[in-house]
Amino acid sequence: MSPAVAALFAALLAAVAFFGRHPHAYPSLSASLARKGSLSAAGISRRCLRGPAGGPLRDTRQSLRMKGKLLIPGEDGLDDEGTFTPFMKPLTKVEREKYGKPKIMLRNLRFGAGPWMERAEMVDILLRSGVTPESIIEDGGIGGMEQGNWRVALEVLRTLEELGCPDEVLEYFRSDDDMADVVFGLRTTPKEIRVRAAEYAYSREFDRRDTEAMSKFITDYERMPEAMKEHFGFTPEDCMALRFYIQASESTDDGCYNQYVQRARNSGASEAAMKKFDELDMMTQEERRKIIYQFKHDTEEYDRALTTSILGFEDFGV
Repeated sequence: MSPAVAALFAALLAAVAFFGRHPHAYPSLSASLARKGSLSAAGISRRCLRGPAGGPLRDTRQSLRMKGKLLIPGEDGLDDEGTFTPFMKPLTKVEREKYGKPKIMLRNLRFGAGPWMERAEMVDILLRSGVTPESIIEDGGIGGMEQGNWRVALEVLRTLEELGCPDEVLEYFRSDDDMADVVFGLRTTPKEIRVRAAEYAYSREFDRRDTEAMSKFITDYERMPEAMKEHFGFTPEDCMALRFYIQASESTDDGCYNQYVQRARNSGASEAAMKKFDELDMMTQEERRKIIYQFKHDTEEYDRALTTSILGFEDFGV
């Protein structure tokens, strides 16, 4: 036996002997030792622990439940503030009282009561008050991925409201449960163009796939070299036209080329942007491919991924 292990063993024996001679020092611990005959974590009572003010520390085990168990603030020994939820914004008094008790919110989620924004807010409040995602799945019928998507969509909708998005666009996004997916598709658009993108998605009646494709085109635009986007403005229409311009320039099939050009013309792009397509029509296929080839090999900031079509032409129409 090494000296360190021997010293530790001796210390444990001394501690056991001390508690045996002085049972009044830590009654709960001494009682446990008397029952078990050894020092164990199960024998340590939280009544033996004292906080800075001399009061008992909150038993952190009270905030732990087995996976899938419903945590209800105000019940099962939990206080009205709910359980500890790290990295989440604390609930305000208004939020705690807005939709009633957690069990009521879970029932409303189960039966689809109210518009999607209200149910998304219920999910957010439940999670921030300590209800587990598993409980929301089991008792509210809302899947884990759907919970996350709804919360993100709700935040995007709130930013649109703060940025002054027109009322008819906001009402459109609030009108149907499917609109939650459309709003979710706007999550990556920069705030300075988010309202414009929302109006464009509204005018074209985009679904989630269309909206996410548009958002991808917008974020790609910001990373492209200035020379490539010289005649294309930072608008949803021109960002989409620029993507189609790249795809048309690289196309080796006349049928696909015509599809890309037609999409660009249907996108509502600016006159300056459409002049670039008029120039393409005057070029041979080899001349068109040299345009993008030049940017690929002469511009360091060019991202090769931007020239790869993320969708087949049958998947996205404008």
